[in-house]
Amino acid sequence: MALRAAEILILALALLYVIASIYYISNDYLRRQNPASGNMPNLSNLPSNLSGQDLYLVYRLKGYVNMNGSIINIDNAQTNLNARYVEVPTAITNATSNQTTTNSSTEEAYYSVTASGDPLIIWILRNLIMLTYNITDPSFSIGQGWKASKPSDIFGNTSLFEKTGGGEIKGAGSNLTIKYIEYTLKRNGDTIVIWIDEKTGIPILCRINTSWANLELRLTYAS
Repeated sequence: MALRAAEILILALALLYVIASIYYISNDYLRRQNPASGNMPNLSNLPSNLSGQDLYLVYRLKGYVNMNGSIINIDNAQTNLNARYVEVPTAITNATSNQTTTNSSTEEAYYSVTASGDPLIIWILRNLIMLTYNITDPSFSIGQGWKASKPSDIFGNTSLFEKTGGGEIKGAGSNLTIKYIEYTLKRNGDTIVIWIDEKTGIPILCRINTSWANLELRLTYAS
């Protein structure tokens, strides 16, 4: 009798878990379909041309991660990104002497992006960068950061994305709106959507819908 009662209790708990999961996922999906949920920071104080300038960006994460079959909810987590502008001389090969020389008039310019956050957030960002830059090297690490050719490429190489639309979202302040361009990447059943601020080129939102995560990264601060 006690064994049967225990079985009934286990089944009841399993049913409650399934119901709670369906409720969470459905609410999360509906919230993600509403672009007006949550304001973006005021970006009007930033120059319209950010080329050559260092950036400090803060993103809020919300959603869940699937790690080896375990669902981990993420609510109100934060990651800080530093995008440092770098210019380095480009090495070229001297065709006559077959020697490598440095041409000081040619510069490679990029943003060196580093992230801070707990290990789970770093794991999320590593998976995101590997997917959106089409990196297949299993030893790839973001411990020393990653390169982005421009601010809009911080979360992915947008040349690999498809431009899928745009719109406006409410910014901080009653009369402020932010116009954005939407880019979408679909690969092997995974989907990444990035909204790029039309004026500054800063990613204001990144939605991850993959086998390993269903997350939203939303910009909360930029300078």
